Amino acid sequence: MSSNKRTKADKPIVRSKDYRIIFVNGFRLRVSQNDVALTMVIEMENEQGQPIIQEEVRAMMTTRSLKVLMLLLQNVVADIENKAGPIELPPGKEAEIAASKVEKSIVKPAKI
Repeated sequence: MSSNKRTKADKPIVRSKDYRIIFVNGFRLRVSQNDVALTMVIEMENEQGQPIIQEEVRAMMTTRSLKVLMLLLQNVVADIENKAGPIELPPGKEAEIAASKVEKSIVKPAKI
């Protein structure tokens, strides 16, 4: 494991032996009361030419971490668009995302 990089807090950054870089072009979410599973996928065709979704990796995180990730991504997208112009989405993609609903199995925790 390499530890030659440092964060702003001067903590060493080390890479897991399982670290890898992958390409993905799609995402799936599973949300529960306490955590979120973000599955990163590649939408492609199989050997027979049929469209498939190939799952590559799943990241599990708390809902708090999900919110931090959202804020980080919003900042990055805003910076990219300020420098390079708007990022175009396929027609209907924003409406598709807006129409998606969180599963009804998520129940708010009881207040104690």
